[in-house]
Amino acid sequence: MDRVRRLSLEVLEKHRSEFGEDFADNKKALDCISVVRSKGLKNEIAGYITKTIKNEMLAAKAREAQERARAEEEEAQRVAEEKEAAAAAAKAAAAKEEQSDDASDGDNDDERANDNNDDIINSSSDDDDGKEPGMAAAATANVTDTAAAEGIEATPDAASTTPPASDNDSAGSSA
Repeated sequence: MDRVRRLSLEVLEKHRSEFGEDFADNKKALDCISVVRSKGLKNEIAGYITKTIKNEMLAAKAREAQERARAEEEEAQRVAEEKEAAAAAAKAAAAKEEQSDDASDGDNDDERANDNNDDIINSSSDDDDGKEPGMAAAATANVTDTAAAEGIEATPDAASTTPPASDNDSAGSSA
């Protein structure tokens, strides 16, 4: 085999452009370039040349595929980094906007709290029919305490009315 390899590489060095991946074409090109009297030796040299060229082509395709894969991977990594940077910028902008909203909403929160307090005061003043705020609750508590002291069961409606006069109270007071 050393003789076939040596002869094939010598021919390839001088006439590479005349050979390809097809064995029959390589055998014809070898007939044009050199005189090989032995049919078997000619076939072995043409076969080795064909094998060498095919291996070189496969290696070149593999290198190209690796380079393409590496380029695609770098592109994907670059896109991912750009997305991360955009997401970080968006997050920072949102945080900054939230801070500015919080700063401006601080006054609004105080106003909302005051509005809620006003609503509570107004709703309790609606319940007590024009009395001062907080007086309705105090009046209800007094009626309930009085009813309990006299032994009368207080209901929610009973708390808003005066308790009925008992037999002991009939002597001196009228309601």
